[in-house]
Amino acid sequence: MTHQLTLAELKHALPIILDAGLAPFIEGPPGIGKSDVVAQVAKERHGRNGASADAWFLDVKPAQRDPVDFTGLPVPDMEARVTNWLRPGFLPSEGGGILFLDELTAATPQVQNVLLELILQRKIGDHRLPDGWSIVTAGNGAKDRAYAATLGTAMANRLIHLEAIADLDDWCRWALDAGLPVLLIAFMRFRPTLLHQFDPQSDEKAFPSPRSWAAVGKILAQRPPAEIRLSLLRGAVGEAAAVQLEAFLDVYQALPSIDQVLADPDNAPVPGVSEPAARYAIAAALTERASAQSIQPIATYAGRLPAELAGMVMLGSIRRDPEIRDTRPFISWAADNGDLMT
Repeated sequence: MTHQLTLAELKHALPIILDAGLAPFIEGPPGIGKSDVVAQVAKERHGRNGASADAWFLDVKPAQRDPVDFTGLPVPDMEARVTNWLRPGFLPSEGGGILFLDELTAATPQVQNVLLELILQRKIGDHRLPDGWSIVTAGNGAKDRAYAATLGTAMANRLIHLEAIADLDDWCRWALDAGLPVLLIAFMRFRPTLLHQFDPQSDEKAFPSPRSWAAVGKILAQRPPAEIRLSLLRGAVGEAAAVQLEAFLDVYQALPSIDQVLADPDNAPVPGVSEPAARYAIAAALTERASAQSIQPIATYAGRLPAELAGMVMLGSIRRDPEIRDTRPFISWAADNGDLMT
């Protein structure tokens, strides 16, 4: 049984494994962001001097290759009476980076057998992987029914097995840094079980996942007309999740004026305990309006919300505008809420 890691933990674990000269296998369901984490690690380790990602992160899908694609074509040397093998053009010949063998579990046994030499001895045919390059592999588990089989025993025994899982805090931090709508992040806090709901038995093509919610964020950023918005959301995350998000957006539209909140934060109405969706929605609206100039009334009003939502507002605000961190209202709030800062 593999040990489960959040994506943040995985990002810390991968350099340790690679520095030890080993190759990890990351197992996890579709859409949680496995390849994104590997790309981030590759960039931090090798993405220097403005080089493009192609120079330090090679994403290869063994399932789309035949064995000869890795070994290269044989070329006879009649004079020497030997056969040499041409290096596959997609394999690196210099520099440093991560060679990412994604969807390895979907590769045929013949391809997996060819890759054994590459993973174990860092060579394949006549080609040797340059010293600056590391190998990371990944795939979906057989239980996910996501075009996945199992690894052969010989292959599995050569890899360090890690199981990646979706984590709400990881995704929310990433989403804020990526500039996704704060309203969507608030919805995910309101409905955390919707972050990843993959049912391998379902025939529905779209399902909630960190990747598909990122797509939703891009859709919402385009401000689609209300009459087609639900259809677009269904196409990204499926029927049930789309309907819940649409209902949350309706709650957001019915919120009291944020200008009223900023003008009189001590007396502006606060949604009650029986209105949890409205509470999360107004927290999102406050975060959207946060700046060094507006943080005083926002902090005052946030202090009237439950601690979890106040933390969402204040921490979300400094990610949107780092200057807020140096303001007196934030410093005062952070001093009183040190447990939320860790």
